[in-house]
Amino acid sequence: MQRFNDIVYLYVRTIPASACNAASAITGGTLPVLFRPPQAQFGLVYINNNGTAGVAEYQIAAGGNIAIFAGLNNELFANTGNSYFQDFSVSYSAVL
Repeated sequence: MQRFNDIVYLYVRTIPASACNAASAITGGTLPVLFRPPQAQFGLVYINNNGTAGVAEYQIAAGGNIAIFAGLNNELFANTGNSYFQDFSVSYSAVL
């Protein structure tokens, strides 16, 4: 994660996991204030949900939370099997 002037460059690495609960993948904290977007950011990421590959949505909230879903309509990852998302990069302005 870097910030040059008002632009934030964020690289999110793959997090493979063996599921036990149906949920979205959520980072374990929030972005520091200087790296948070002024408005929620949305984009696409490649995922594998219990053996099914597809395209899904990620969200970076203005509060700094990052969530990766298992589909395009905020679907949750399965509560069985192995799931992951592929690395992705995003850049956005940190000011309105």
